[in-house]
Amino acid sequence: MVSFDVLTVCLAMIEDENDKKKFEKLYRTYKDLMCHKALGILKDNHYAEDAVSIALFHVAAHMDMVEHVESIRTKHLLMTITQRVSFNLYKKLKREKNRMISFEDIETVEFPAMDMAEEFDDFVSSKILELSSPYKEVILLKYADGYSNREIATLLELTVSNVNKIVTRGKRQLEQALKKEWEHEINR
Repeated sequence: MVSFDVLTVCLAMIEDENDKKKFEKLYRTYKDLMCHKALGILKDNHYAEDAVSIALFHVAAHMDMVEHVESIRTKHLLMTITQRVSFNLYKKLKREKNRMISFEDIETVEFPAMDMAEEFDDFVSSKILELSSPYKEVILLKYADGYSNREIATLLELTVSNVNKIVTRGKRQLEQALKKEWEHEINR
């Protein structure tokens, strides 16, 4: 779906030869998955291609944040960036064209539960996955993938202040969900 020209432009943006090789492998490994994610949100092939191109430009500009191409952390990062760019494009299109797309049509965010279960207790993982967006995204990027608030702000094109608020509110939501579940278990 994404044209060869996007790959050429992205590679031209990257100075380090090792990063170029890494980006090319990343592109070939994840472009179809990124397109699928964007298409699920935008419901239009051309807009999905635009969203993936923007996401790839963003990744090319921040190759220092990609350590291992085939890691779950990299996959999660790319899906989060693609989702964020797609939602931003969706909002822009809706404003510009008064295009009506039901939020029921938008795919829910899915993160690989099996991979997360290795790092988190199943109970806590399920509660994190139940958090609403953007809390779920930011909490996962911060605690599951180890990104700093500044890195998350850069990746998601937010201010550090916004990320700090999202982390605080997300932790509060998670704490409340865990307390509620704990109280329910005690009262059984």
